Amino acid sequence: MSDRYVKLYQHAERAYEQATQAMAELTGQLETTQHQLESLQTYARTLAQPAQQHAEHHQLLQQRLFVHQVLNAIAHQQQQVEQLQQQLEQMREQWLQKRAELKGLEKMIENNRLREQKLEAKVAQRAEDARSSWMHHQGKTDKGLI
Repeated sequence: MSDRYVKLYQHAERAYEQATQAMAELTGQLETTQHQLESLQTYARTLAQPAQQHAEHHQLLQQRLFVHQVLNAIAHQQQQVEQLQQQLEQMREQWLQKRAELKGLEKMIENNRLREQKLEAKVAQRAEDARSSWMHHQGKTDKGLI
């Protein structure tokens, strides 16, 4: 395989591995963010349950304010999940592109290798044909002299 193909393949392979790693990291980040969102949603449901009936007005206001802050945090976390999902989809598309490039290079390298093998076989056959012809010619010449 020529140096040019080796370098192209190594570059494509590195890009593919980087895309795979980035996609794995993004997937982990998305899973963590989704888990945090689920935790916030569970917490918000717990807070939304009716408070003690004997609670003071000030305590109820504080609790409502806190629930409102938790709901804002949930909305923010949902936005982050959506952004990460979009980034993951974009990364997945890049990964598929890098994978296709790598497969294309592998096919091109294989085709080149087969072409080189055929060429080498032709050269070897021509050399064998020339040697056989020379040997045959030498045999006729030697017989004619005797």
